[in-house]
Amino acid sequence: MDSNSLNEKFAIPDFVSIADVAPNYPIVQISNSHASASIAVHGAQVLSFQPNGEEDLLWVSKTAVYAEGKSVRGGIPICWPWFGTHPDTAMPSHGFARNCFWQLTSVKQDHSGSTEVMLCLEDDIASRSLWPHAFELQLRVSVGKALSLELTMVNRSEEVVDLTAALHSYFDVGDIAGTAVRGLDGVEYIDALQSNRRLTQAGDVRFDAELDRIYQQTAGDEFIDDALRGRSIRLQKQGSDSTVVWNPWIAKSSRMDDFEDGGYRRMVCVETGNMGEDVVRLQADAAHTLGVTISAEKA
Repeated sequence: MDSNSLNEKFAIPDFVSIADVAPNYPIVQISNSHASASIAVHGAQVLSFQPNGEEDLLWVSKTAVYAEGKSVRGGIPICWPWFGTHPDTAMPSHGFARNCFWQLTSVKQDHSGSTEVMLCLEDDIASRSLWPHAFELQLRVSVGKALSLELTMVNRSEEVVDLTAALHSYFDVGDIAGTAVRGLDGVEYIDALQSNRRLTQAGDVRFDAELDRIYQQTAGDEFIDDALRGRSIRLQKQGSDSTVVWNPWIAKSSRMDDFEDGGYRRMVCVETGNMGEDVVRLQADAAHTLGVTISAEKA
């Protein structure tokens, strides 16, 4: 992947540049009148979004690995065409879209000062060895006062396909002990730490141990209230009826080589997706768009 040729084709002076953060690992770097952001071409993974005057809304581990075939620990990895562990355990967890290079197809600066980046992934020999269907994925990322992601999945095969997906968002918080996720009160969830037992959320989601849940019927807005920073991160969803909330806590995070020591205290995953019962069924040539708009508000 040649960052020099990408820079020649897509850079916008004073706003957008493309540079390697590791050998052959190009990052689209954006800075406009509203915010700064970075997007890896590998996995079409948004790695940062920092509105002017704010700290970054996204968390990336200080020990993350930037290499082909491995998702960066943090930011917003794309889980597709399945979420979680595949029934065949030899298959990659969370699918393959996050583990390969995408095509950067367009970069635009609009009259409002926002920047739009488009990336695309299509089936090939490697993907068909894992998932034997023709497809096209398009990710539209808009960087302005808010960060907007729209993942459009198109079934290019002649048969019906079922899939699950997620925008696996890692958010940066001041201290997980003072963090709450709001907007899920009364919602049923599947608890992965209790053998997928079904329970109902009472009040805000708070953290004092490992937590791994899929909330169902969650079309409304969600908020991450960060007491230490005095801000709320708002998530407005599109094409999603399920939400994962996850924090690995001490023991699980310590088993991950790319998860910095103590990093669990500075992050929480609140993931917009199609997970659990929220399976997407696509007819031939049909499309589905999964999206989220992320913004910061004073608490």
